[in-house]
Amino acid sequence: MTSVPGQIVRRGGISRTIFVISLVVAVVAAGLGGYFINAFLNPTAPTIELTGDGSSLVYPLLSQWTSNYHGLHSNIQVNYQSVGSGAGVTDFTNKVVDFAGTEAAPVPSSLPNTTLTIPETIGAVTLAYNIPGVPTGLNLNENLTAEIFNGAITYWDNASITGINNGLSLPHNLITTVHRSDSSGTTFIFEGYLLKSSFWPFAPKASRGQAVHVELRSPAPKIME
Repeated sequence: MTSVPGQIVRRGGISRTIFVISLVVAVVAAGLGGYFINAFLNPTAPTIELTGDGSSLVYPLLSQWTSNYHGLHSNIQVNYQSVGSGAGVTDFTNKVVDFAGTEAAPVPSSLPNTTLTIPETIGAVTLAYNIPGVPTGLNLNENLTAEIFNGAITYWDNASITGINNGLSLPHNLITTVHRSDSSGTTFIFEGYLLKSSFWPFAPKASRGQAVHVELRSPAPKIME
């Protein structure tokens, strides 16, 4: 091409250079656009960790539930520790954990305003016994249980016990009770059972389940840690 005075000449080499650069930018931009579109349509679920503690009764069930849930939602991790209902309520109230399990429902006024209570399961509390020669078949009721734990009945062959256990040979062995030492939902439930009997002379505590073991008066009580 011949140069003409006063005319701007655009050379092909520069045009090709600009085109190549524009093409590279367009490809990168298109790649980023696809990345952002894919991220928008298929967002990565955030990792969520929930921590709870409390009731030992519900621990096996919650462990299975949380394991199954994590299998379906791998980004959600739930950690629950069996520390007892009393400790669980204390930790929840002090905002140490996200949730707590307890058989003894706390007084609403003692909890944060945003607390949500959810019934989750039903459990049973039973008395276990160890009497030589009597592996099974012992019958007790709320009145006999109350008298054992208030110290009125001290031996297994007491007439009141043998009276409802016809055919069962009970030894003249001293009854030794064992109970929880900590603030326990199990103790709360057990105290509720004792309160059904007129032979239980102690009024319910304002903080039921937290100190009831002090009232268990049977001979030589043992504390189960």
